[in-house]
Amino acid sequence: MDAATANAVADERLPSGAVGNVTAAKAFEADAVAEGDYAVVAFDASGVGGQLAGVAPGRNLVYPHNSSPGADTTHTVQVAPDRPVSFETVTVNYAGIDGGPPSGLSQFGSENIAHVGVDRDGDGVVETDLTSSVSEFRSNTAGQIALTFSDAVEVAAGETLLVQYAVTNPDRTGTDSVAVSLDDAYRESGQIVYGPAGQGTLGYGLDLRLTATDGDDVVAPLPVDYRFAPESDTLYALVDTAALYDGDSREFEMTLSRSASNPVVESDDGTGTLGAAFTITDRRVTLVSPTETDPIVVSPGNVTFEATTTLAPESTVVVRLSSGGSNGFLLRTVSTVDAGRSVEASMTVPNYSDEQSFELTVEDGDEVVGGPYDGVVRNDSAAGAADTTVFSWARA
Repeated sequence: MDAATANAVADERLPSGAVGNVTAAKAFEADAVAEGDYAVVAFDASGVGGQLAGVAPGRNLVYPHNSSPGADTTHTVQVAPDRPVSFETVTVNYAGIDGGPPSGLSQFGSENIAHVGVDRDGDGVVETDLTSSVSEFRSNTAGQIALTFSDAVEVAAGETLLVQYAVTNPDRTGTDSVAVSLDDAYRESGQIVYGPAGQGTLGYGLDLRLTATDGDDVVAPLPVDYRFAPESDTLYALVDTAALYDGDSREFEMTLSRSASNPVVESDDGTGTLGAAFTITDRRVTLVSPTETDPIVVSPGNVTFEATTTLAPESTVVVRLSSGGSNGFLLRTVSTVDAGRSVEASMTVPNYSDEQSFELTVEDGDEVVGGPYDGVVRNDSAAGAADTTVFSWARA
């Protein structure tokens, strides 16, 4: 399901909490989302549209986790080259024309480092940890930090180098220029924002954050897509689950928090957070009714399949019955998953004087997500058998 479709179905799900002018959180089927679909979390966030007009601080080249002037905090550098790059030294240069560097850089060393590595699949998590490969640290009061690795580092196009470390912000507000160099092979210029405008990944005290409950640190500040719909005062966060799934079910939480410094929030009750948890699981359907037998027995005539699935609404599946031999048959029908994650498919099974074996599968593209199940067509008209058989799948 693409992002546009995900937005269209992201309402009337899982109301949660209230925080100042951010009054509710909703999530599309947030209890379980199939790998490859989007998890959609929709926050009712009236009054924040104007703050989201510019570039979010969490998208900047360097993001201060606390943007307050003079704060002891963490900065995260995120570099995503547009081509493959091999390098041995990464240099962060705060000596921009706009205001100068953080303080205390001359004492920068290994104790400042929280994470160094490469996010290979865009989920915000470091898959290739390089922390132990840093062999040399260099810094100066002019605003440069350099980390040299014992072996060359490879970053492909579409991957992200993430460097996170402790530092002290300069004692002022505003936007500063920063630059990051990977040897002489790649250089990127960007910015960092201090003060209220840089507070939170979305700015002005609004923080949109994805966390994993399995212990993996999501290092990138904002590894999700988002948009604000002014007509409904809704902030949509879209998570591409394909980047987060590793073959086992994984649990995540999407939160939107705001600090008391947020100018659109009238209440003064401090920081509030709301959000929704969801599990990413595999794409599957499971036969539960009639009770699975070996083989499954159906009567000839009209056969109606009813199913529920982990797949998102608007997904399509193919229900296929195939039988070999001289009297074999191949029946298939394409069905669309509805808003309740239900599927219906009907087909006419041929009549045989003797039993005819078949195989039942449900397919999602090239992947079998239901079955295969062995079955037989059995003509049992003498016993008054009905001409309709109902199969039902339930989401596990």
